[in-house]
Amino acid sequence: MSVLITKGSSIKALVCARSLGKQGIDVIVGDSGPNPSSVSKYVKGSLKYPSPLNEKAFIEYISHYCSIKGIKMILPVHSEDTYLIAKNRSLIEDRGTIVPLAHYKDIIKINDKSILPSIAENAGIPIPQTYVPKSIGDVEDIAIKCHYPVVLKLRNATSSTGIMYLNDRSSLISGFKKTVNRFGLKASEYPLIQEYVKGTGYGVSVLYNHGEIRALFTHKRIREFPISGGPSTARVSVHNKKLEEMAVRLMDSVYWHGLAMVEFKFDEKTGEAWLIEVNPRVWGSIYQAVAAGVDFPYLLYRMSIDGDIKPVKDYNTGVYTRYLLNDIRAFPKYQKAQGISFLKDFFSLKYLCDDFQCDDPLPFFSLGLYNMFKH
Repeated sequence: MSVLITKGSSIKALVCARSLGKQGIDVIVGDSGPNPSSVSKYVKGSLKYPSPLNEKAFIEYISHYCSIKGIKMILPVHSEDTYLIAKNRSLIEDRGTIVPLAHYKDIIKINDKSILPSIAENAGIPIPQTYVPKSIGDVEDIAIKCHYPVVLKLRNATSSTGIMYLNDRSSLISGFKKTVNRFGLKASEYPLIQEYVKGTGYGVSVLYNHGEIRALFTHKRIREFPISGGPSTARVSVHNKKLEEMAVRLMDSVYWHGLAMVEFKFDEKTGEAWLIEVNPRVWGSIYQAVAAGVDFPYLLYRMSIDGDIKPVKDYNTGVYTRYLLNDIRAFPKYQKAQGISFLKDFFSLKYLCDDFQCDDPLPFFSLGLYNMFKH
């Protein structure tokens, strides 16, 4: 059995490759550019495919490759790859390769931050006050009535792309205009405005089989990069019954299939919680779940091949992981903000690493070089 994983330049691809490769599955990792994950000892082969920016060429190449190589399942891990493969799943599946994703329309709907509030409201899930402007005039009206600070977000962006934290009316209006110009957005693509809520970041990750939950895992964020609000660089496995119930209720309401991670802000003092967004694909901190005993990539593979799996209900709490390369990048600002307490935690041996692993060290250095030249 063989699996093709896309976007080999991402930590997500490396984690999935290691997960499946350790189970004896032949893993091929592809990318349209540099492919740091390909040097992992758990990867059997690699390929370079056309840029996903050229949808037709990308899909035709991928589907043809999977067909001639007898690829049993394709696992896209990046947003662009996921959307295009889901959109063109019939072409790929007709050639014999499993696409373990939700339907394209469902992925797009729940990923769109301007649509998510209505989905959340229907499911009874609290979400920060959200405004969806349709014109510059709307923004000026919103700027008068909203409570600051606010967060400006692109509707379909990943990680921290395009996010701005704004503290007053004038900065909101100017920030909105800059974002529209920077990304060349049409009125139907205008960023949304969301009131900022305080709390700790949590993620509830799930695996669904056509509307039925099969695995669930919760982690709490410790650090992130950028420090102002970005992907996690350090986290710990926990349980949070309130957030888990909310995540299941939300994903049940859209009859989900496949993997997703539901992000929340949770006020540790008051117990209040707010839905922030849903990642309807493989997420950046997926190693946290794998390290704690919920091996999502392999569970997804088994479910896809066998048709179903037994529900996974247990995992280890108190397991700490980090994406070391990005944790190092975040180091200066956290050290300045937290001082000695941060240094003690940063150099603690309790952390398992997404990227550096003693039995498979080469991808760490390959990713480091890639990120160095990328940035």
